[in-house]
Amino acid sequence: GGGGGGGSSRSTGDGEEGLAGEDFANLSLTSPFTAERGQRLSMHLMQRRVGGLESAAQLQLMVLAETFAQIEADRQSLDECGARFYVAAQMAVCLAGRTHRGASGTPQLSAAEFAWAFHSDSQDRLLQILPGLKDRADDSLTWTDMRGSGLGLWLRSPEQLRQCAERLAKAAYRQSEDPLDAALFYLALKKRVILLGLFKSQGNARMTEFFSRNFKEERWHSAALKNAYSLMSKQRYMQAAGFFLLGDRPEDAVNVCLHNLDDIHLAVFVCRLYCGEGSPELVKLLKEEVLVRAAADHDIWTQNMSHWMLKEYDEALDCLCHAHQQQQQPQQ
Repeated sequence: GGGGGGGSSRSTGDGEEGLAGEDFANLSLTSPFTAERGQRLSMHLMQRRVGGLESAAQLQLMVLAETFAQIEADRQSLDECGARFYVAAQMAVCLAGRTHRGASGTPQLSAAEFAWAFHSDSQDRLLQILPGLKDRADDSLTWTDMRGSGLGLWLRSPEQLRQCAERLAKAAYRQSEDPLDAALFYLALKKRVILLGLFKSQGNARMTEFFSRNFKEERWHSAALKNAYSLMSKQRYMQAAGFFLLGDRPEDAVNVCLHNLDDIHLAVFVCRLYCGEGSPELVKLLKEEVLVRAAADHDIWTQNMSHWMLKEYDEALDCLCHAHQQQQQPQQ
């Protein structure tokens, strides 16, 4: 905070005009903070420099004003957990986008923020306003965008998860016009017929014939797996994972995500889609991989979400309480 001065704008000494003291006081100190006041404050901060604040600090203040204005406007549809996640996501996206021109705007958030979204009862609204995704054109969306938002972990609705996967699949195809780039998502959704249609629309007789086969038959089951291993040798790992699903080998697809792509979010996303909530495959993945890695990283938030997905509610609370108790213990 700084002292003084009257209500008029002051020069900062280097040619930059400070924010009018009277306007700033009116916005900051009078009556409750509203969406309109947040928008006004953000506009002032965008147009004028505040004396004594570095550019980065003023940028953060401007983003916070915008964010809280949105939260106030959504007060009836955002709960506290959702609001906490939204603030973190908005800060991450806006600061990245405004600091680096042309940045993708994909938020890079922590497991703690994902946990707030996971426990929110406002997930429908979060999907509508989620920074980095809501304004993204469908044909430019990528898995990197969705992974950065943590959707594969925190989105609880199976139907909404499927909608996200379908959106990804359509975008992957539009970006390259190669149906194989969309294969992992369509096959996780068990929509092989869409891939068949895409190859047919391109006049690709060989792949149309291949995807028209019955992959429950041993010959074609083996052919799907042979293609998966061939793609692995070419380091085309996402396509390989898709062919493992075509051969009904979800455990192998999950292992590709975990060990070749080093993407535990994708592993959980694919397993939830293909195998279903509460499936033995998902339980194994959560217990043997997600929880083990989270414990090794002292990541209590991912442990909390994993236990909750496993319906181990006592354990979900215990890992948070244990961490809190450790923090309260005096240092020796």
